[in-house]
Amino acid sequence: MIWRRIGAVVVAIVAWFVIIQIGEFAVHQLYPPPAGYNTRNMDEVKRYVAGLPQPAMLIVLVGQALGSLAGAIAAAKVGRSRVPVYVFGALLLVAGIASTFMIPQPLWFVVVELAAYIGATVAGAMLGSPHRVQAQSS
Repeated sequence: MIWRRIGAVVVAIVAWFVIIQIGEFAVHQLYPPPAGYNTRNMDEVKRYVAGLPQPAMLIVLVGQALGSLAGAIAAAKVGRSRVPVYVFGALLLVAGIASTFMIPQPLWFVVVELAAYIGATVAGAMLGSPHRVQAQSS
């Protein structure tokens, strides 16, 4: 049972990562970084993020929300429990908080991002719960 739950969290993280990467790829296509941009240089990353317009930030938020929801549903289905969903959600919340300290972001973005992580976790736990499926078929 523990391995199933650990696997569920890993599957959730992979699903989340793939979806947010699609959103970030879209942002990079619409708002390309400057020539010679180095993602390993935190000063360059901070300058790039600071210069992004609100539509780019909204694309990132939508990607994060959809990725979080998909990951939470996957965690519930694979883990056959809500426990992996809440572990996944807690990891997202910690990562989101850490991200705000590493890369300065507008306050509205931080608030919506963290709320999306919490909301997606709760919604994913409800939507992906095996108990929900059993209750509907009754």
